[in-house]
Amino acid sequence: MKWDETKYVIKLYLKADAPTKDRSSSILALMNHTLKIKDVEYALLEVRNSKLHIFENSMTSLIPLVEAEAISLESVIKKI
Repeated sequence: MKWDETKYVIKLYLKADAPTKDRSSSILALMNHTLKIKDVEYALLEVRNSKLHIFENSMTSLIPLVEAEAISLESVIKKI
């Protein structure tokens, strides 16, 4: 989406409960880490209350935690 000459990649958050700050930061960090699109802002839109969260560089520190969670989940799934 382009708005005021800024391009955005927006993930819609549709759940009834609002995301915690850590959850929204993790989602945005993961978007930035995996998509790597130049000249865009990554954002998370809480649809139910119209709140827009924008990626900040400080959120990249969460990537090791997100990766660790993915490895843990992968391990559990392999055991099922």
